[in-house]
Amino acid sequence: MTTPLDPIVSEFSTVEEAEAYDKLFREKVRHSMADYAAAYSA
Repeated sequence: MTTPLDPIVSEFSTVEEAEAYDKLFREKVRHSMADYAAAYSA
């Protein structure tokens, strides 16, 4: 079941879309931080 979101409050149509984007974004950040750490570790 999809839960609609208010377009004034969220750029996503449903909670599911927002959660999927959040998961993707967090994974990108983790990957970026790991790359940075690997590049600058001594």
